[in-house]
Amino acid sequence: MHEESVQFAISFKTGQELVIGIQELQPTSDPLLHVVKSFPVLPQDGIFSYSPFSFHASFVTGGIVILDVRDSKVLLQSREAGAYYKSAGTFSHDGHFCACGTSAGEICIWENTATGYVPTSRLRPHLSWSGFSWSPTSISIMCWGERVIQLLHPNKYLGYISPNLTKHSIHTSRLVAYSADWSHIIIAQHGGGNITVLDLSGTTQQSIDTNMEIEDIKIVDDTIFVVDRSRNRLSSWHLITGGQVNNTCGVKRENRVLQFHMQESPKLSNNCSQVAFAWCGAVFLYDVQAQAVLGDLVTGGFQVVYIQFSPDGSQLWFIVQFHEDYKYYCVELDGAKDPCFGNVSIKDLEDEWSLDSLF
Repeated sequence: MHEESVQFAISFKTGQELVIGIQELQPTSDPLLHVVKSFPVLPQDGIFSYSPFSFHASFVTGGIVILDVRDSKVLLQSREAGAYYKSAGTFSHDGHFCACGTSAGEICIWENTATGYVPTSRLRPHLSWSGFSWSPTSISIMCWGERVIQLLHPNKYLGYISPNLTKHSIHTSRLVAYSADWSHIIIAQHGGGNITVLDLSGTTQQSIDTNMEIEDIKIVDDTIFVVDRSRNRLSSWHLITGGQVNNTCGVKRENRVLQFHMQESPKLSNNCSQVAFAWCGAVFLYDVQAQAVLGDLVTGGFQVVYIQFSPDGSQLWFIVQFHEDYKYYCVELDGAKDPCFGNVSIKDLEDEWSLDSLF
């Protein structure tokens, strides 16, 4: 976009000369396309890309060449030893960086300096990818493949993720939580027993064996909270050391142990002070510190298929299935009242795909 018009660059040969042409789309005129600028450059071959901010063009033919189209000055000429560049040279939004994928599955990044392009990063996505793109607002790179999307940052390295984590990432659900300051991320397989802790300030990684069937995870301050779906248990571990902090068992109501896994498994509130779960067509809210059920809401439905606290923690959202129909409940929470459930709004969902827009 250039002001309110659309411009694009093309490369074409006229005899032995290569020309970079900047054209503009003008829908109200005839012809529709108008040449804005034209740059004759040294002959090049390969996949062409262009940065309108730096007036630089790249050509990839196994190796990569970057030149300034205004004077044909070559700013980078590189070829991988034992590999080749396979994608177009992709410029960042401000033209300050250029990236290119290799046949070895890496993404090489060069920085535009006063003396030319210099190598600055070499990223290796954890899973195979087929394409990538720069963020329009930062220097992050998103790459995608047949079954995965990954977000990479040139200046942050998470190190190598173990094969046990990557081999299950496509076929099983994963739970992900992060600390408030983004210094740590924890990852667990839904129903698995291990938690992987990634320290984003360095390259360290540790694993915690919880000996649980993990249903939900959260981080609050320096503590990891984990809900066990099979043994009705909430436990916590220290984020840095990995040592167990607390173990709470036996959520009871009227001398009966409510088995979370009978219907919808429990979900932790944002500050981990409460647990919401479903049982026999009702939704319960449990206070962790008091070890008591604060209240329940009977839905009259057959099965609660999804539970989630709202981002600000003031509401509880859940989906109830009535035969082939689904209803979405939005419930106001007020811990100071008895019962704790306040205003309730219900909305019909036309199909399961409606969940995507709500959650």
